[in-house]
Amino acid sequence: MNKNKIMAILIAVTAACMIIGSLHHMLGAFRIHTHAEAGAPVEIVEEQTDENEAETDKASVKEETDTAEKPSEKETDAVEEKEASTNKTTDLKKVHADIDIADLTIQEGEELHVDFQGEQDFEPEVTQKNGVLTITQRVESRWFNIFKNNKKNIKITVTIPEGTELEELKTELDLGDTRLENLKISHCSVSTNLGDAKCEDCSFADIRIVSAMGDVHMNDCVFEELEVQQDLGDVDISTPQDLSHADLVLETDLGDVSVNGQDQKSKYSQSGDGEIRVVVENDMGDIDLDYAA
Repeated sequence: MNKNKIMAILIAVTAACMIIGSLHHMLGAFRIHTHAEAGAPVEIVEEQTDENEAETDKASVKEETDTAEKPSEKETDAVEEKEASTNKTTDLKKVHADIDIADLTIQEGEELHVDFQGEQDFEPEVTQKNGVLTITQRVESRWFNIFKNNKKNIKITVTIPEGTELEELKTELDLGDTRLENLKISHCSVSTNLGDAKCEDCSFADIRIVSAMGDVHMNDCVFEELEVQQDLGDVDISTPQDLSHADLVLETDLGDVSVNGQDQKSKYSQSGDGEIRVVVENDMGDIDLDYAA
């Protein structure tokens, strides 16, 4: 038995174990509950900012120790105005999403909001503090028959205000697809266990995608540094950038590598000027890279 056949068997066994393990860990006994309407908004809980916490601490100390006269009405209005301004939604800088099971979409839109579709037991918790939007979902049940007819699609859609330039986007998804659309991000990290990762019309300074099982698609995206670590699935990258002078490393253990339609067998490397760097490593699956020449 040759090396490729042995590798294929090992990867197939690993894939089966990963699927069974993910389903066992993620999904539990599914019961019929009230189903959220498609696109139902999720309340964003604005947690107290560090500045407000400091103001609260100072206020409590002052209340206990200050024996001076009460401030004038003008001074009171100034304090209330300051407190109101610190309680307003801060400029969005970072988005962190840690999801057990859902199709997650993060896209650009008119205003910040989070929509959810699915059983109420799966509705995520959404908070915002110091410019960081955090979406967290935990599935408590342990036994789930994914083939039951009463299974509902679970979707979480995060809309980022148009023109926002995120400092950081970090997503971790156990079961479901991750989709990024029309975003501008400095530092991006996408992690999926079982599901596809898709980026369309996005701009990144650097992006890292780690995928255990599922395809990775990057369409019409620009970047300075791209790293993809893939266990099982195809990687398809198309960019309007000219990568003829980029540093490229594309490798697959079992599959084919293609660059601008040209077959490169299982490995392709290119030394460039260091301004753009692309590294794609795949255990089992094809790698296709297309760029503007």
